[in-house]
Amino acid sequence: MILCIDVGNSNITYGLYKNDILVNTFRMETKEIKSVENLEEQFDFVSLNYRFAINEINYVVIDSVVPRIDPLFEAFFNKKNIDYKFIDSSSQIDIDVQIDNPSELGSDLLVGAYQAIYKYGGPCIVIDMGTATTLALVSGKKEFLGGVIYPGVLSSFNNLVKDTSKLTMASVEAPASVIGKNTIECLQSGMLYASSEAVNGLVRIIIEESEMPDIKIIITGGIASFLHPYIKNSIYDENLCSPKKTSDVGGRGPRRPRYLLHRQCACRPRSLCRYPT
Repeated sequence: MILCIDVGNSNITYGLYKNDILVNTFRMETKEIKSVENLEEQFDFVSLNYRFAINEINYVVIDSVVPRIDPLFEAFFNKKNIDYKFIDSSSQIDIDVQIDNPSELGSDLLVGAYQAIYKYGGPCIVIDMGTATTLALVSGKKEFLGGVIYPGVLSSFNNLVKDTSKLTMASVEAPASVIGKNTIECLQSGMLYASSEAVNGLVRIIIEESEMPDIKIIITGGIASFLHPYIKNSIYDENLCSPKKTSDVGGRGPRRPRYLLHRQCACRPRSLCRYPT
């Protein structure tokens, strides 16, 4: 099996693949992972509940935007003798990154762009709604052309409530109407309608500026399922940023241990394998 890990600022999302089929997904809060022992405890709990053993995992692919977490995963998978690699801007992914400084591109944006092109074709705008809301423009020629980053829906409203004495956080749900009749409904209206219209407006401007009228809108991320119905012509993909299709490209990782047989390697084709035997 291949385990794909997307490390975000709020959540760590896992996708477990068997024979190229996604068989399980699960999440952990990023803030809860502070040591290798935390990972041990979480994996023990998850493997028991999802009925798989850690030694069934042959290979791990990780994209991470939280540097403090990376050495914990390295230590954990080294301890378990499981081969892994990290996807970053130096990885040999079939995306031509056309921004001022490609090394600044987050692995989550890179993986999302690659997955979107692979699954849906281009051109496309990839919208990831997490701690930050990001929009990435990818051409039909597999070119990452740039994008937009602004504060995420929940992080924005959490900060608003924290800094405003008389406001309390509202649950994430649609209010009865755009015009709220109480504070909670007003906040919910802002979360839903203001956020979705901001995205719709940015998409419209990007399409006009890029002169790409036939463009696909792909939306993913923690709150995307809530906003998806209000993002015009959008395709919702819950697992877009699970880096499964990047398991056949180079990334940074450990030297392949000699005792691991090549048949356990996830590299396809074999010519791309960083650890030939």
